[in-house]
Amino acid sequence: MPTTQMATKVTIEQLLSALEQLSPQELMEFEEKFFEMKQQCITSFADEKVLQQQIAYRFPKRKKQRMRALLSKSNAGVITQAEKFELDGLIEEFEQKSLEKAESMYLLAQRQKKIETIPDEGEGTRL
Repeated sequence: MPTTQMATKVTIEQLLSALEQLSPQELMEFEEKFFEMKQQCITSFADEKVLQQQIAYRFPKRKKQRMRALLSKSNAGVITQAEKFELDGLIEEFEQKSLEKAESMYLLAQRQKKIETIPDEGEGTRL
C-alpha cells in the first residue's frame, strides 16, 4: 500500500484525490482503519464527557443536610439503629462519589498530559 508522509495540513479535496488513487483492496483497508480511528475518537470523546460529568458532580444538598443532621445525632449519642443505617449509606455514597471524582480528575489530567505517572506512595501527589 502506498504511504505518504505529510508535514502540512491536507484539505479534504486532497484526501479525496489521494483516495481515488487507491486500489479496491487498499480502499477497503483504508475504510477499516478509518472506521477504527473514528470509533476510537468517539469513545475517547464519550469517555472524556463522562469524566467531566463525574468531576462536576455535587453531592445533593438534601443528602448533605440529612447527613449532617444524622452525624449530629450520632455525635450526641441519640441516633436510632435505622438512622445509623441511613447515615452509613449516605457516608458510603459520599465517599464513593468523592473517589470517582478524584479518579476522574486524575485521568483527565493525565490525558491532558498534566500528570505523567502515578506517584509512589512515599512521594507527594500532584493532583
